[in-house]
Amino acid sequence: ITGISVAVQSTRYVIFRYRGCSAIYYPSYWYIVCVSIWTPVCALIGLIFAILTMTTFFLKRRDIKDILRCTNSGLNLRRFARLIIFSLLIIFAMVPLALYNFITSVNQLRHTNATWTIERDPHWSDILAIDAGTSQLAPIIIDICLSFCTFVLFGLGLSLIHISEPTRHSLI
Repeated sequence: ITGISVAVQSTRYVIFRYRGCSAIYYPSYWYIVCVSIWTPVCALIGLIFAILTMTTFFLKRRDIKDILRCTNSGLNLRRFARLIIFSLLIIFAMVPLALYNFITSVNQLRHTNATWTIERDPHWSDILAIDAGTSQLAPIIIDICLSFCTFVLFGLGLSLIHISEPTRHSLI
């Protein structure tokens, strides 16, 4: 994908304040085909797996403890609860954001009279530094928050979620 994206870049890269290095693409429909389409495709694949996980959980929620023990997957109820929370993050955060960004980029191309041609900037190797202000901080903050949530769920290894297991009474 990176190799294909270089073909539709108008300049090598630009350094934005508060955002860092970023590629600048020529406003053409090739940008949608080569670069922008992959985010919603990956998000929809994640959505399918998240929905399958949630569906399986709700259909077999009474037997989930026995299933986890018998499959030798190494999951317990707490780890499986993290997987459920991560699936909910994919369904309610990642997919809508990916679709919103894709639709926004398509609409911006329609307003700029995009074509199917690709033109290179004659100053391809010049590196520009641009101060775009804080207008581009929202997507970065959202990505940081989602990364933090993923790290808290899976990276710490802590038991942040408490699921009470049913008590067993022995007959004596």
